[in-house]
This record gives sequence, C-alpha cells and structure tokens, in this order.
Amino acid sequence: MPPSFTPLPRDEQLPQLENEVRDQIAEMMKQKGLGWMRLRTLYTVNECGSMYQAARELYLSSGVSTVRNRIRTLEKDLGLILLISDGTGSQTTKAGMAVLALVKSEFSKS
Repeated sequence: MPPSFTPLPRDEQLPQLENEVRDQIAEMMKQKGLGWMRLRTLYTVNECGSMYQAARELYLSSGVSTVRNRIRTLEKDLGLILLISDGTGSQTTKAGMAVLALVKSEFSKS
C-alpha cells in the first residue's frame, strides 16, 4: 500500500501561528542548522505518511528514533503538537499543517 500523503489545507482552514512561532520558524530556515533539519524532517514525515518511510527518505541510519527525536525537539521548541503517531503511520495536526504551510512559503522565497 502506498504511503498516505497529507495535503496541506487551504489557508483559511489553518490556525494562525503566534508571531513568536512564525519568527522562530523563519530564523530556523535562515540558519540552515539543526532547526532547519527538524523542519525538513517534519515536512518529509508529512510527505511519506510515516516516520519509518521518512527515515528511509532522509537516509538516516538510526532510523525512526532520530526522526522521532527531531520531531519531539521541534514540538518542544515551538510549544506545539505537530504530529500524532500510531502503529500504522503519522498524522499531521492542524498546528503542524500551519507550520508546514509557513515552511513551504519560506522555501518559495529562497
């Protein structure tokens, strides 16, 4: 069965992110460091539909544990729950979708 891709909803369906969170994400995108890798990991999990597939896509030898740790750290940094995982895959929350929409817009500016 192919991985389930969660499409980004239209802007009017997304919750508004606090300016502080928006600034934090923009800063992570500029620095291209660990924060950027965490945002890329979130994006890849959303694209692939599972942490396992995201780990393979990102060529992470330590696999799901690295993906899970990156997502947890990003959630902690932003103060948001971004993903809900179960045994069959990962679902991006509305807050996660808002973050992904912002990430996508930041990528398009580059």
